Amino acid sequence: MIVAAILDLLTSNIFFVFFSVGGVIAIAVYLIGLSFLTQLLCFLIVSIVLILLIYPYVRKNLKRTVPHFSPFENKYIGQRFTVPDDIEEEGEMKIGGIYWRVKNTGEPIKKGNTVEVIGIEDSKFLIKKVEDDKK
Repeated sequence: MIVAAILDLLTSNIFFVFFSVGGVIAIAVYLIGLSFLTQLLCFLIVSIVLILLIYPYVRKNLKRTVPHFSPFENKYIGQRFTVPDDIEEEGEMKIGGIYWRVKNTGEPIKKGNTVEVIGIEDSKFLIKKVEDDKK
């Protein structure tokens, strides 16, 4: 019972809590004075029934209530920046005060061009040259 509770705390899976409940029932059966076989059967039956009946419901509802995690880098998608150096395919540029690896997804970019962050791939920002609005 204690091992199942610790595993549940470590994994945050809610799966092992049902074994803990089965363990509590088995302890109650022990305190009544019933045999080890009865304790074992009560542990197994309670644990399996709870897993089969309650676990699917809990998992489904947990997925709905856990907020989606969005990395802070996503806030840069759609923003425009002026590049300090030429970028053919990949390079490095300062975005938000941090130097990031960038990957050019369009035509070659020259120093001073304006680019837009269009996405993130692995740990690189995907950038694309944008046409000046002055034309």
